[in-house]
Amino acid sequence: MSTNRHHESDTARLRLTASLESRAEAMILRAHGEVDAYTLPTWQRLLRAAADASPGRLVVDTRNLGFLGYRAYVVLADEAVRGRREGVTVCLVSTQAITRRILAATELNTQLAVYETIEAALAAPAVRTGAGQRS
Repeated sequence: MSTNRHHESDTARLRLTASLESRAEAMILRAHGEVDAYTLPTWQRLLRAAADASPGRLVVDTRNLGFLGYRAYVVLADEAVRGRREGVTVCLVSTQAITRRILAATELNTQLAVYETIEAALAAPAVRTGAGQRS
């Protein structure tokens, strides 16, 4: 049994991992593995920690994920909404056509921008917010 405060199993943490790269203007989260119902708590924790550490932009690179379930997109879109309130622009990087189709069909594309490369996500305009804007 895991002693992790988020009640993640060791298996879930092995099935979904991420690396973080900090840049002056952004935090880049590169996810590896799969995001399904079993690993969703790990996904939520990884996204929240990366967004909280971000200097103003969080780029989530999903190109190394073998599977990304619908709930994972919802969590990511929710984090993008939360990020806007906090002055953080959340960008998704994916080269999979299915990603754009899922986001469009569920209207999550109104909350979350998708780019094909990290460079494109970094070059995108920042979210304009009020007092929560990070510098």
